[in-house]
Amino acid sequence: MDAPLSITQVWDRFANVPCETFTKGWWFRTCRGEPAQRTVSQMRDHRVAYGAGGNCFDLALWLLHDLREHGLVAWIISRDLLQYDAHVAVLVEAEGAEFLCDLGDRWLRPVRATSDPAWLDGHVAGRSIRVRSTHEQLDIDCRNAAGEIYVEHYDRTLVDDELFTRACNQSQRVLRRPFCQILRPHPVTGRRQLWGYDREATYVVGEDGKFHHEPSCKTRAEYVARIAVVTGLTLPLIEEGFAACDEGAAPPPS
Repeated sequence: MDAPLSITQVWDRFANVPCETFTKGWWFRTCRGEPAQRTVSQMRDHRVAYGAGGNCFDLALWLLHDLREHGLVAWIISRDLLQYDAHVAVLVEAEGAEFLCDLGDRWLRPVRATSDPAWLDGHVAGRSIRVRSTHEQLDIDCRNAAGEIYVEHYDRTLVDDELFTRACNQSQRVLRRPFCQILRPHPVTGRRQLWGYDREATYVVGEDGKFHHEPSCKTRAEYVARIAVVTGLTLPLIEEGFAACDEGAAPPPS
């Protein structure tokens, strides 16, 4: 069962919004190293002024707000909350069912959060997914073009608004590596494909489900320019994001 229109018309507002950490670095420097989570109003303003998106916490907060504003019952679920690798997404209820809405990894569309043995296409670029759900946990099996499978875990324990605010604020104060993903139309078919930057490389997940690496850039400035062209992020914001991570990115815990 696909998500109903009441959900997708909100989800589709984020179709061209990048999931990225450059804005997080820019905000960290703007707030002189003591950032709090941006409000939805601030994120909307930054989107207009700088082409900004946000990391998974930013986008989950924004999506949660818009779904609730649209009259839907929605809440946060998480993985490793308050830890280095923390991730959050949104569950929303509509027409008697729950749907997972995850703007991290730039999902193509929501999926019903009910166990289903079938492999489903069209939800995550370049991957088929299979849903396994219990009262405590939601697992998404992800299979890539090579047939390799990994699992995305979500803890179904309700994250109340107070705890979510605390986790958002903590996330804004922990810089990791520069990262960006955005959906863009294929130049011929018009179907959405995933474009990304990570670790001094850019790539496209094509309709064949495979990662296609673009030619390497010779300098940081060339990567900044490429990212700006594809994502719509402004050059100064990207440069500030890189600089913040250069100065203070926290390494993964050993």
